[in-house]
Amino acid sequence: MAAAADEADLINMSQPRSRSYRRKKAPVAIIALASVVALAALNVMPIGGLAVLGVAAILLLRCIDAEEAWESINGGILVLIFAMLAIGIGLEKTGAVEAS
Repeated sequence: MAAAADEADLINMSQPRSRSYRRKKAPVAIIALASVVALAALNVMPIGGLAVLGVAAILLLRCIDAEEAWESINGGILVLIFAMLAIGIGLEKTGAVEAS
């Protein structure tokens, strides 16, 4: 049944698709989030670097596994973010930001 469902791109109703919450790991995730925000507010590091360290800590401490992390990424949102960054860099380099 599982092979037929995978091959035909059907949903197998007998097997759950999502995993249960890991409530014991919730404090670790909350501490990681609070640490990133607090350290960024104190200008210890840029928030981008702190966010990467926070994600690494969450993955290493098994709050979520790598497969769950990759499944949660939305490609459309990433394209939108990169497009906005490219437009922002273009505005800075042309001087349009300073002109406004």
